[in-house]
Amino acid sequence: MPELPEVEIVKIGLLKQLPKTPILDLKLFRQDLRFPLPIKQLQELKHQTLNTIERRGKFLIFKTNKYNFISHLGMTGHWRYETEYTPIKHDHILIHWANVNLVYNDPRRFGYMLLSDEDTFKNYGPDPIHDYLDPQAFFELGQKSKTPIKSWLLNQNNILGIGNIYASEILFRAKINPKKITAKLKLNHWQDIISQTKKTLNEAISKGGSSMRDYKNVEGQQGDMQNHWLVYGQEHQKCKVCAQKIKKIIQTNRSTYLCPRCQK
Repeated sequence: MPELPEVEIVKIGLLKQLPKTPILDLKLFRQDLRFPLPIKQLQELKHQTLNTIERRGKFLIFKTNKYNFISHLGMTGHWRYETEYTPIKHDHILIHWANVNLVYNDPRRFGYMLLSDEDTFKNYGPDPIHDYLDPQAFFELGQKSKTPIKSWLLNQNNILGIGNIYASEILFRAKINPKKITAKLKLNHWQDIISQTKKTLNEAISKGGSSMRDYKNVEGQQGDMQNHWLVYGQEHQKCKVCAQKIKKIIQTNRSTYLCPRCQK
């Protein structure tokens, strides 16, 4: 599933070609994806201008004068531009301008597109790229949690946009064991986590994101960050810091990778 860096790359690609003219037509090839589509409001986008596309966490936000929509890519969703529309299996949404088409394709249909308003993100945590992350605030919030720090980072109510891959990478770089109970972390641990979160996510953005199976950008290109992972997917490989073999464990049915020596 695309995480924050991959969705940021998609947003950047969409903005590069976003027409400044009104939408001429919008076609929905099905009534639902993961959830029912807001068909009436989407159809009303005809003759509206798509002003911009923003990102918050793993969500894209399509903004018009009348409505805002959030697009979540799920596991296999992706957007593409085409000058001449060529149908592909699993195309679900087509936005048509005079000289270009924007198409949403999603084979597994775990993605979705819903109406968004000022309350959409009120229960979510801060965005680690756009928002200031206060170590003291995270320390105080973490004191209330008895869950392992890896699971805490995956909870979008705590912080937005971090998924399984980058949680492992961030904790390795911060030299924190993913099994460590969140309430036992000290303020300096949170300072390290926040620092490495920003560094890791920004590095991934600069490298075009991570491509494992389905992720690709708007131009259909894969990212390169998977070639720079330090622990994720590196089971039995030597740690690049200390040469200890990387270990894989299972936490809440998810694979976690760590170095037993660097992350005691």
